[in-house]
Amino acid sequence: QQLRAQFHFDMGKACQLKARASLESSITNINKDKVMRLQQKANFYYLKSEEIWSEMISSLSELSNEEKSSIEQNISIVKDMLKEKNLDLLDYEEIKRIQDPEPIIIIPENLAPFVPKSTIYLTKFVPKDLNIKRFKSFQKKKLEQKIPYSKRERLMDKKAGIVRTINELKLLKENKEIDIEKFAELLEKYNTKLNMIDTAIEKLAHLTK
Repeated sequence: QQLRAQFHFDMGKACQLKARASLESSITNINKDKVMRLQQKANFYYLKSEEIWSEMISSLSELSNEEKSSIEQNISIVKDMLKEKNLDLLDYEEIKRIQDPEPIIIIPENLAPFVPKSTIYLTKFVPKDLNIKRFKSFQKKKLEQKIPYSKRERLMDKKAGIVRTINELKLLKENKEIDIEKFAELLEKYNTKLNMIDTAIEKLAHLTK
């Protein structure tokens, strides 16, 4: 269940980042409807992860207090993500028609001739889109201007990363793969960082009101 919830959260984040990148770093005309639909799919994934985590808390009686606490933190992160982008929900049939972000596969130039011609790509590139001048122009623009990233988003990403690290530490402890003293030391360190991030997020919320 935890893996399913984490998968849906990660897919939501991938859709959200692709939507943001399309909006703020595209060198072609921006299709705002496509960007909004990507964000709607991100919300769909976030809601699924929240649903799975909430179900875990209510139905798994064997969860320890620590496990419940970490799941509750995950749910609070998801809720913050959904508050930030409050959009209409799409039905499942529409969601299925929105393509998920694809992994980027980089093939070295010297190996390109060996890629089988039968390879099928999810995205169909029009030949003119592979024009070397367009690629160089895009590359230059990326170097000149990085994708803007708000302080709040940066903090939310850090919080998600620390929560994941804490969960991994607890798993190591359960499997007796870490010394108890080392576990306590690291847990205190990451909990302190988590509290500092929560405080920073609260301060930002007050500043933007």
